[in-house]
Amino acid sequence: MALKVDISWSAPKQSNFKLEASFSCDAKVNALFGPSGSGKSSLLNLIAGLLQPATGEIVVQGETLYHHEQGITLPAFRRRIGYVFQEARLFPHLNVAENLNYAAPNQKSADFSLEKIVSMLEIGALLKRRPDSLSGGERQRVALGRALLSEPRLLLLDEPLAAVEHGLRDQIISFLERIRNELSIPMLYVSHSLEELLQLTKSFIVIEQGKVLDSGSYYSLLKNERIFRLAERLGLINILQMQSAEKVGNCARFAGNEIRLPANATAADTRQSFSLRPKDIIIARNQPEGLSVQNCLPGTIASIVHSEGRVLLRIRITNGDSTPTDNNNNNNDIPELIAEVTPRAVKDLQLDVDGEIYCLFKATALESVG
Repeated sequence: MALKVDISWSAPKQSNFKLEASFSCDAKVNALFGPSGSGKSSLLNLIAGLLQPATGEIVVQGETLYHHEQGITLPAFRRRIGYVFQEARLFPHLNVAENLNYAAPNQKSADFSLEKIVSMLEIGALLKRRPDSLSGGERQRVALGRALLSEPRLLLLDEPLAAVEHGLRDQIISFLERIRNELSIPMLYVSHSLEELLQLTKSFIVIEQGKVLDSGSYYSLLKNERIFRLAERLGLINILQMQSAEKVGNCARFAGNEIRLPANATAADTRQSFSLRPKDIIIARNQPEGLSVQNCLPGTIASIVHSEGRVLLRIRITNGDSTPTDNNNNNNDIPELIAEVTPRAVKDLQLDVDGEIYCLFKATALESVG
């Protein structure tokens, strides 16, 4: 188990706020999701050793970092946890190379060599520059490099894109994907953006008002009505992670099914992620013919949730061939989508759980998210 947390903590200056967190996770990237003020940053600080719990235990990669009853409290500098904050927090009087070397005085592993990290994050051209001459995206790449050079066994990221220019966020996401794929470091990633989180993982820990409500895969957690309404409030979204298609042109594959991409998509986009809003999906009971809508995914209704005059369907997508898919970042869950329909549509189409349906959407409804 990469991370096990079972703790309680009360904010000293906010007597009415108490954090109670109990969860374990083993995915490469784990999303910590919840509204502002729910305790996400405090939870990261407790894991990092910057705050001390009142009770409980924290275990990372099999080592106990904190155990109240056994009297174990490892100081932050001995926990081998990398931490990337909203702001890069680089030393302003040091250049990039000096900031990086500060984190790696006794480096041992070739996986975390300065040369490898600089190459992975493409920051070689920045080494002689000072932090005040860097863009927000460049500063966060350097902050990531500094965290990785400490050879952490866990990487904490507290809204690392919050201070990054919007146009550069996909670039940082791509570097985080490389870290996820090339280095064996579990990550706990905080963000308010479901779109941002779903590009990296489907493994979620949901927190609200200081309490961890549940943990698991994104689509399975939406069966919990409280979590569903929270996600709905913060912006439900689907992320389709494409695979290359055999055909040339604007085609890709999702869950073994051919997908038509927008006309402006490039060849590089055939292995990229695309967002799709639930309201842009049309539901049909039978496979349609003669429509201008070119994308049609077969599936089965996993759950139906009624919410304030509309209905959201959680749909398991049927694999179009026998080729294994990786749409859940090594999570074995079947690829799923969320679709929004009206109560009238549910009645007229006689939609029910386990019913077979078809999900239709235009190529223009897909938006590249990196």
